[in-house]
Amino acid sequence: MWMRTALIVCLTALSLPTIGWSQAPAPNESQITQARLKGVEFLKSKQLDDGSWEFPAHEVGITALCTLALLENGVPQSDPVIDKGHRFVKKSTKELGSTYDIALSIVILSRLDEYGNKQAIRDLGARLIAGQNTGGGWSYTCPAKITSSILTNPESRPKAPEGVGDNSCTQFAVLGLWTASRSGMDIDQPMAAIARRFRTTQNSDGGWPYTSAVANQGDKAAVPNPSGSAMTFAGLFSLTVARANKLRKQLEERELSGDKSKPGASGSPKSTSGSTKKDDKKKDEKPDEKKDTPPEAAEKSDEGATLLKDPIFAKGLAKAGEFVQSGDEARYFLWTIERLGVLLGQEKIGGVDWFAKGAGILIRTQQADGSWPEAHNDKGLSQTSFAILFLRKANLGSDISRLLEGEPVKAFVLSGRADKPRFATLEEAIKA
Repeated sequence: MWMRTALIVCLTALSLPTIGWSQAPAPNESQITQARLKGVEFLKSKQLDDGSWEFPAHEVGITALCTLALLENGVPQSDPVIDKGHRFVKKSTKELGSTYDIALSIVILSRLDEYGNKQAIRDLGARLIAGQNTGGGWSYTCPAKITSSILTNPESRPKAPEGVGDNSCTQFAVLGLWTASRSGMDIDQPMAAIARRFRTTQNSDGGWPYTSAVANQGDKAAVPNPSGSAMTFAGLFSLTVARANKLRKQLEERELSGDKSKPGASGSPKSTSGSTKKDDKKKDEKPDEKKDTPPEAAEKSDEGATLLKDPIFAKGLAKAGEFVQSGDEARYFLWTIERLGVLLGQEKIGGVDWFAKGAGILIRTQQADGSWPEAHNDKGLSQTSFAILFLRKANLGSDISRLLEGEPVKAFVLSGRADKPRFATLEEAIKA
């Protein structure tokens, strides 16, 4: 029970006080940079000799998170702090069973050495697949002794756990699975279940709760749990990833068939013929927008626009905008805003410049030692990591953004180069 409580308070931080976002002045670039640097130095100072950061029973997950935050904020891969963190995570994955720890480990292992860590990434990804429950989500643990053998031998896969899990664990699992899929792991079935989960459990107000209510035996329906701020963004993030996976599959099928065109908003190829007067007239016409489609939906094109105008997604985004306007300052919530905002290229959510206002709150609440107020004795590690990831505007799903913008999948990576560039074709990679 203590582990369950620790994870909730550490990774959701929902009990922190709030402040109206309009009260926080927009910071300048210098202030943001200084806040990031102070946060980086705080995290570096807390690393232990074995390369880990301290969090009882979850040293692997917190180490992966801290290492990721440092890496995204400019600490080079060659830095001893990054190297030690990487080594600690890599040696600790053999029987890792925590959903949070597994997902974060996949992200950092892929980020640092996707090729060299491929087997560990696939083993961890297989555990996430085995841990997905009948409700399409995840709870706190996954089968710890599962390996990638279940990917090629479905009969060896354990029966899906009963239940619905929670949307916090689920969004981390979704992030982990997407990252693992870059190593060639098929995630079509898990992502289809994810899409069903969030499309069928949305509350009437457009948001999603921490966990969906389950009707008691004999009841016709369960009373919905209230929508949560971070969990509404978790729902939107998960739907975005599921959509990106579907797009990637379509592009791969077109590639195999020799069709090089991009799927349009309706899933059909875009016309490559010249423009006509009729076409020009259509370009000038404004598309009909649903009543509950937020203004942000008109700012994207192609698949991004299709996603934003989807009735369920649009309703969720409108509710998310209400939460942004409410002024919740929890770092976990801010990170969920940043992740979706950057992923979709949205500078405003709910009419709020989320980065300017969020950065103002973070700079105001940063402690003298560079950390942010801890939540229930997590020593400020997760809070500081989420804060500097927000301030960095780190896009952990840049390939998702490219898919939504209609760009080709870049499956070929040059692991030997420090910047690890990716290319759409083997020919392009060879020429580089």
